[in-house]
Amino acid sequence: MEQPTPYQFQLWTDGSVSANKNASAACIVKEINLKTRLKVVGLINQCPPSEAELLGGILGLTIITQLCPKGAQVEWHCDNLPVLQGATVYLEKWQKHNWTKNDNSKVNSKLLWETFTILTKDIDLRAEHSPGHSGIPENETCDKACRWVSQDGEKLLKKFGESRIGRQAILNPQQAWTLFDLREIIKEVKSSHQAEKLYTLLTLKLKGFLISHPDKKLFPALRETIES
Repeated sequence: MEQPTPYQFQLWTDGSVSANKNASAACIVKEINLKTRLKVVGLINQCPPSEAELLGGILGLTIITQLCPKGAQVEWHCDNLPVLQGATVYLEKWQKHNWTKNDNSKVNSKLLWETFTILTKDIDLRAEHSPGHSGIPENETCDKACRWVSQDGEKLLKKFGESRIGRQAILNPQQAWTLFDLREIIKEVKSSHQAEKLYTLLTLKLKGFLISHPDKKLFPALRETIES
């Protein structure tokens, strides 16, 4: 019997930190065979740039694992070298040494890296460095969304709530960015230090977005899984 083609995703991420005590994390998720694209940006509390970037990856991977719980092939494009090195070079070593580095100092953003580990355990992940501000359309789009939400995210949430934003929200809702307020989730989870809790809360937050997405072709073979 012919084996089904594995779902193949491309993931672009970015993060931004502004001077107004807010930050943001964004991702674009594309399924290569079906040519379906999802764009999500989250408003978060101020944090180091690498943490915002990692949260962008976690957002994208949460979407992907909802659409394809096991066996997805993911090509992750990220412009933050420390995050990429953490994911591809150091993560396994950190886990083996109880989340400590070679100099015995604690790993930064341990909670997020534990969540990243949960999300990637059943997928085939390949990480690629995509230099920022080098004309790569998806990178530039993520960067613009992050800077927009870092600066104006609170105003957008007051005006529109958690919804699709920008001109595309009316002209082409399938291609619009969807804005989420993740500040309370991140704050709550950081106080409890529970990676499983972050995974669960993000999954619940994004599940409704996937079910209600206007693209009715959205991975039709998987909609039953999403809605169950």
